[in-house]
Amino acid sequence: MRLTETKEREWYCLKSVTMPNKALACRLMEMGWVAGTPLKILKLGKKKSFVYVSLRGYELSLGAKVASYICVEPLKA
Repeated sequence: MRLTETKEREWYCLKSVTMPNKALACRLMEMGWVAGTPLKILKLGKKKSFVYVSLRGYELSLGAKVASYICVEPLKA
């Protein structure tokens, strides 16, 4: 599922970051956005205009366009 399709206060596992802007994809990977990384959805903007996540000890807000290129799966308990 896409990051924009997630629910607030839920944990997910990052599957992939595939976007046309390779520089941005590379920067996200440098920040720890690699497959298998757990992340928590902290907040979704109105009409899912942004996604606020916690990942590897920091928090980051991503716009809906960028978030739509990131695939995740629910983290199994």
